[in-house]
Amino acid sequence: MATDVKKQPMDVESILKINSPIERTKDGPIELVYRNESEGWAIVSLYWDSNPTLGIRWFWGTYGTPVSYNNPQWFIIPEGLHQAILNQLPISVKKRQTVVQFLSQDKIDNSKDSKSEITE
Repeated sequence: MATDVKKQPMDVESILKINSPIERTKDGPIELVYRNESEGWAIVSLYWDSNPTLGIRWFWGTYGTPVSYNNPQWFIIPEGLHQAILNQLPISVKKRQTVVQFLSQDKIDNSKDSKSEITE
């Protein structure tokens, strides 16, 4: 990336407020896994369509990428790349274990009714 390209804010609050498209990330929360400020990208763990996964985005230029209708979005990393990416990130063993545990969860089941019925 050219050094004269304007970078977007990469503070944790700015990174974590990206939740677009909202209907696909509604199960939150989004957690920062790693950010590389010198290259302008960050990786997060999040629920996407109720599935635990990883997302990445670049924070450069006017809007960063990916973006849709001027809204910053996450590029969802395919599941088959999760381990390879995590193995290359300079994060602590504890952080890696936490992320791996998050990714190993089952999909959130949003179809269950929160009210329980008593049957006789």
